[in-house]
This record gives sequence, C-alpha cells and structure tokens, in this order.
Amino acid sequence: LEADLVEKLHEAGDSTRHYRSAVIPADAYADAQDGRPVETLAVANLLVTTDAADPDLVEGFTRTVIGSRDRIGSQVHPAQLVDLRTAIYTEPLTLHEGARRYYRSVKP
Repeated sequence: LEADLVEKLHEAGDSTRHYRSAVIPADAYADAQDGRPVETLAVANLLVTTDAADPDLVEGFTRTVIGSRDRIGSQVHPAQLVDLRTAIYTEPLTLHEGARRYYRSVKP
C-alpha cells in the first residue's frame, strides 16, 4: 500500500495510529497468494501478560520465544520476523519488566 493511504488512515484519528503498511511474503499462504507477496495493513503482533506476572517467568518466557523463533517460525511465519532491535516497542502497552530485562541482556 502506498504511504499516502496509511497517512490517510492515521488522519482518521488517534485509534488508527498503530497501523502500518506491510507485505505478506509470497510463501506465507502459497495456495491463496499464487506465489505473490500481498500488500496490506498491519499492527504489531505482541505477546501480552499482566504487570502482576513474575518478572523472572516473563524474562525466561521471552528468552525461550526469541531463542525458538526459527523453529516456531516454521509453523507460524511471523515468528521468523521478530527483530530484537524493534521488539521493545510495544506501544500502546508498557513493556513488562521481565521482557525489558531480557532485551537489555542481549542488547547488541
């Protein structure tokens, strides 16, 4: 989608600010996409917990998910796209302290 379409969507109000343009890779749904990538709109795919969750548990869970992203990604394609440089951006939600600790421990 062209940038101006996303811009127009954002102009519709604050509730639309988290949408962005994206491309579904050609191999994500090969049968439905005839081997072609598809332009679309997207929002962040977040793992969510409560602030009451134990930080050690959340840190370990985050470490496991990131460490397994290639294996998980063989079944759930978006998991392959997790980028440590951008995973900390969870707006409008606050990054959990346990996840924050994990990301700080692997900061490049």
